[in-house]
Amino acid sequence: MTPEREYFNTMILPKFIKKYVGKNTVIDIGKPNDGWGYRHMFNGADYRTLDRQADLSPDIVDDMEDTKLEAEYADVIICNGVIEQCDNPFRLVAGLHKVLKAGGHGLFGIMSVGFPMMQDLDLCRFTPQGVGRLLKDFKIVDTDVREREGVPSYIFVTVQK
Repeated sequence: MTPEREYFNTMILPKFIKKYVGKNTVIDIGKPNDGWGYRHMFNGADYRTLDRQADLSPDIVDDMEDTKLEAEYADVIICNGVIEQCDNPFRLVAGLHKVLKAGGHGLFGIMSVGFPMMQDLDLCRFTPQGVGRLLKDFKIVDTDVREREGVPSYIFVTVQK
């Protein structure tokens, strides 16, 4: 497990859940049915995983870059480690903006330039400044930039619509 994933699992996600989730409808983007083992953390919430790959057995099969979900579908969105794997990150974020209810919160985990990636599907990275541009239609509530050797490796951003 990378230091960034461990930090997300132990610090970022539990804090976000405690502050924003409650019994709300949550969509966790780019996850198989077990949400990478996160499902148990969302006690009381209507937690749903979403992925465009049906073979992963997510709760919802959909492509956020061209989502068929209705507007303002979810109270909370989580999108960790997905941005760098999509064809058009700006369309993905527009889809997330569409499905998030007004006043709802989102948690983004975005790999940056200093994160080593060994997957075939690694299409783009964002600097902290680029993340601000990517998420410009949301109100940024909190940002936590992790670094490796002085270079941003992962950017965790909490937003509100």
